[in-house]
Amino acid sequence: MSSSMTLRDWFQYSDRDKPPYNPTIGTNITIDRFWQNEVSEFNSSDWRREEWLIHSALIPIEQLNNAAIEIKSPHDLSFRTGWNFKDEFDFGNYTQYGEIELYPLSLLRRHPISQDHSIELSYEFTTYHALVKKNENQFYHPIDNILAAETNLDFHQTYDPTVRVTIHRDYLRDFLAAAGMGLVVSVIASRFANATTEEELELPQIEDRQVNELTWISPSLNTPEFTRNGYFRGHSIIGRNFIVKPYDRPKFERSPWTYFGEVPISESELPRFIINSEGDKQTLTEFNQIGYLYFRPEVLQKYLQTNGYRVFLICETGVLLHLLLEKVLT
Repeated sequence: MSSSMTLRDWFQYSDRDKPPYNPTIGTNITIDRFWQNEVSEFNSSDWRREEWLIHSALIPIEQLNNAAIEIKSPHDLSFRTGWNFKDEFDFGNYTQYGEIELYPLSLLRRHPISQDHSIELSYEFTTYHALVKKNENQFYHPIDNILAAETNLDFHQTYDPTVRVTIHRDYLRDFLAAAGMGLVVSVIASRFANATTEEELELPQIEDRQVNELTWISPSLNTPEFTRNGYFRGHSIIGRNFIVKPYDRPKFERSPWTYFGEVPISESELPRFIINSEGDKQTLTEFNQIGYLYFRPEVLQKYLQTNGYRVFLICETGVLLHLLLEKVLT
């Protein structure tokens, strides 16, 4: 709890749109996490405690908006592995909330014998971007060399280990566009505080408050007869859902996979080539007559010697040679 916040503001989650409480702010989106903060001792008058839980799920784009309204808690976005009550084995890669289809972007698995925990990032996500795992926790884009995802296992004194996963917003929305999916990130949190009087808690006298369509807050008060430590205890719960929408189209131009379609590109984005020995430059759309394109030796050396680049020499009619340079994953 920030020293500048009153208890009333704290219980009303006035800081809910700041990180880490809003997991969708910034370059990286937190899609799974549990954490807690505690100040002082449980039976003291200045005891404060908060717990936050975040889960997420991939959802078909046509169900996305309705899902964000209908889903009430991160617990509704849980994926389990093992035998179910129908005597069918559940692989943990799909579940439903009513009629809403849910798919995991990350999974925390526990081995049934050793009880060891492991984190799995979506096979579809890592395949689409051809991510390179540079260490146990970090996945990089092979061409951009940017951290696209990070997974961590957090350990707690009184809870089982939990997963903490962040995804780069740009690569996530690109993947969602290719998959025809959106992402719902669901958050629930509890805040507790002790005080010698009810007035000190400044607890809003509202049983439930619907902040907006995707956010609700529910405060409550426990008297000393209930707490049995001589103090009043305030308790406030917040539930929120966030929607991460896909781009309008996948980013074909930066995909590590060979793309055979036409990539939309504006005239200003077209590269300009040297077209004569004087060093004049034009785009290929301007340079539509038969002629030569000139390349500096170091440019050709990059395509000839650097991983991720290649050169094709294509012969037409046995006379003209066309040079095709591509940026690819090798």
